[in-house]
Amino acid sequence: MSKPGVTFGLGFGKKAPVPRKTKAIFGDDDDDDDNGDNDGADHGRGSKADTAATSKAPGRQRPRLGTDPPKLKAKTQASSMFGDLSASRTSRKNAQTAQDVDPSVYEYDAVYDSMKPKKHEATDQSHQKPQYMDSMLQAAEVRKRDKLIAEEKKIARERAAEGDEFADKEKFVTAAYKRQQEENRRIEEEEKRREEQEARENKGKGMAAFYKDLLDRDEERHAAVVKAAQELASKGPREPQAGQDDDDDDDEDREKAEAAKARKLRQEGIDVEINEDGQVVDKRQLLRSGLNVYVKTKEAAEPDMAQARDKGSPRGAGGDRQTSRQQESRMFEDQLEQLLKRSRGDDDDHDDDQDEQQTKSRKTER
Repeated sequence: MSKPGVTFGLGFGKKAPVPRKTKAIFGDDDDDDDNGDNDGADHGRGSKADTAATSKAPGRQRPRLGTDPPKLKAKTQASSMFGDLSASRTSRKNAQTAQDVDPSVYEYDAVYDSMKPKKHEATDQSHQKPQYMDSMLQAAEVRKRDKLIAEEKKIARERAAEGDEFADKEKFVTAAYKRQQEENRRIEEEEKRREEQEARENKGKGMAAFYKDLLDRDEERHAAVVKAAQELASKGPREPQAGQDDDDDDDEDREKAEAAKARKLRQEGIDVEINEDGQVVDKRQLLRSGLNVYVKTKEAAEPDMAQARDKGSPRGAGGDRQTSRQQESRMFEDQLEQLLKRSRGDDDDHDDDQDEQQTKSRKTER
C-alpha cells in the first residue's frame, strides 16, 4: 500500500460529504410534549442537512417527511337523526298552551293587514276640489250674484223714474236675460226662506237675537207710519171733529198772536229769535227785568164759573184743556203789554233827559 504523495500548490482536497440521517416515518406521532421537544431538535438538525443539501444540489429537492407539524382535522359533532327531543317537546307544549289561551295566535295571514298602517287611498287629481279656497269661491259667487241683483234693481228704478218718456220706443229683451231674472228671483226667494228658518231656529238665543227682534219691530212700526201717511195723502184732508177743530183753532190763533208780538218786539229793537214758521224759539227772551207780574182779567178772576160751565158742556176734559190754553194766552198777552209799556216809558224818560240837556246847553250859550 503506497503512501499518499505530497503535493504542492493552492489546490486543496475535497472533504468527504457527511452522510444524511433519515428519520423514522412514525417518529413524530408519539406524544404532544415529545413532539415539541423533538421538533426543535430535529428542526435544528434538519436545517443543517437542508443547507448542505441545497448547497450540493439546488435543483433537486424532495419533500421531507416529519419536518412540519401535523395538521389536525376539526372535530365535527355528530348530528342525530331526531335532533334535540327535549327542546321540541317543550316548544310543542308552549304552542299548545298558547292556542288554548288564544286560538288565533298563529293566524298570521288573517291579522297581517290590520297590523300594517293603513295607507291613504290615492284619489283622482282631476276630481279634487281646493281644500281652503272652497269657501272663498262660494263667497265670490254670492257677491257676483248680489251685484247682478243690485244692477237689475237699479235699472228698474231708473225705468220707473223715466216714466212714459221712452214708452214709444222698442224694447229688446233676450232669452238669456229673462233666464237670469228668473234665476235671481228664485235665489232671492230661497235666501228669504232660509233666513226665516234660521230666525225661527235661533229665536231667543242671546242678545243678538234680542236686538235683531227690536230692530225688526222698529222697522215694522216705521213702515206702518209711512203707509198711513201715504194713505192720508192719497185720500186728502179729512173733516176734523168738533173738539179737535176748536183745539186746532186755538193753537193757530195763539201761534199767530205770538208771531205778531215777536215781530213787533224785533221792530222795537228787542232781540227775539224766530224760526222759519214765524214761531218764537225761546220764549224766555220775551221776559225782561222786573217781577213780570201778570194782571188778572175779569174772565181769569172767575175760574170757578168757567170750569163749572165747561164741565157742564158736552166737551168734558177737552174743554178744560181749552180753557187753560186761553188763560195762558191771555197771561202772555198781558205780559207783552207790560213789557211794551215799560220800554215806551224808558224811551219817554230818555227823551225828557235829552230835552233837559238841550235847554241847559242853550242857557249856557246865552
